[in-house]
Amino acid sequence: MKKFLLALSVIFVFAIGAKANYALNESNLDQAFAGATEVQIVNLISSPEAMNLAGMNTYLLSSDKNAFVAAILAWFLGGFAIHRYYLGTKGSMFFYYFCTFGGIFGIVPFVDFIVLLINSNDISKYVNNEKFIMW
Repeated sequence: MKKFLLALSVIFVFAIGAKANYALNESNLDQAFAGATEVQIVNLISSPEAMNLAGMNTYLLSSDKNAFVAAILAWFLGGFAIHRYYLGTKGSMFFYYFCTFGGIFGIVPFVDFIVLLINSNDISKYVNNEKFIMW
């Protein structure tokens, strides 16, 4: 009960003390838009080198596989190695998962799920990976 009252009082103090007086400076906003670079998405897709705009280090995934789709497959169908098929692993992975009762009782697909969510920016090392433990 003490922790609840402490948390409630902290929230109350922040709610009262956080009265923000924000003002929009139109001239700064106009300057920001005047200095912006116009980019068309079609040009970005057709030329990956155009992704390096104004020194930003952005990149395309090295494959056409989506990490979130693979993570969802790992969560729901991980014991059958469906996420591994999606990522391009050969059919023998189903046999390995079957022999180890769903990837050592489901631990390997669960870790695959976590790893895919954490490393969702670049999953190239998991695509076409033939190792039982892909990480």
